[in-house]
Order: sequence, then C-alpha cells, then structure tokens
Amino acid sequence: MGDGVLVIWNVSTMDQISQHNLIVSCNQILNDYKEIFVPKMQRKVVGVPPVLRCGIAKGTVFSVGDGSDFVGTCVNMAARLQKLHGLRICFNRRGFEPEARMPKAIQDWLLKKVSIRGIGNGELVYVLKTEFEKLDNTDKEQFQDP
Repeated sequence: MGDGVLVIWNVSTMDQISQHNLIVSCNQILNDYKEIFVPKMQRKVVGVPPVLRCGIAKGTVFSVGDGSDFVGTCVNMAARLQKLHGLRICFNRRGFEPEARMPKAIQDWLLKKVSIRGIGNGELVYVLKTEFEKLDNTDKEQFQDP
C-alpha cells in the first residue's frame, strides 16, 4: 500500500471538543513537519519527503488478523482524503460538528463537496482555505460548494 502511518484513536471516551482538537493538533504537526523536521532531516539523510499529508475521518474500526490490521469505512475515507487533489490536510464532515466545537479554528477551513474514489459522490469535506487557494483551477473544479 506504500509508505504511510495509520493512527487510530478510541474517541468513545473523549468529548466533542477533544475530538476536534485532534484535527487542530494534526494540522500543527503537519506545519511543524514542514517548517522544523524537514529542514533538520535534509542535512542528515537523503530523500526526506517534503510534505506530510493527513486525512481524518471518524467511524467504526474493526480489528482483524489478531490485531495486526484494521478495517472500516473511515480507514478507507481517511486514506482517500490524504491523497485528495494536492491537499496536505482534509477531514470528512461526518461525525464532526466543527462549526459548534471549533468556532475559531473553523474560520480557516472551507466546506466543500467532492467525489471520493471508492466511497461516493458529494462527500462533504473541510479543506484549509490557504491550501485550496493554492490549487490550480483544474484541481479546484473537483470541489463544489455544498
């Protein structure tokens, strides 16, 4: 499946604000990766990936293979989101209430409707405004206002 890291949180004991803080924290990790980690590591090793991408989705996950693997539609969704049209971070609207739970942070995001391979058409996702504005017109056309 390629290089990647799958991080799974059990959010059943977390309140909504804590769950939304995961999104904000992931974005900060991506910023730190680009601004702090990459410049340091480029002086130590060859071929450091210049960008770390993140797709975030919420849902039920099932452990298979004696706990050595995990499956679930949210795993597939997160994997598809992290590859979406040149974006560095994106999260699925399902299961989240960002307008109510992260009112300051949500100002930096745009709600868009997009087709996601293998999942469906018209999925609602949030993308960072700054990243969306940098996309070329062809990539922007993939996203519609809901």
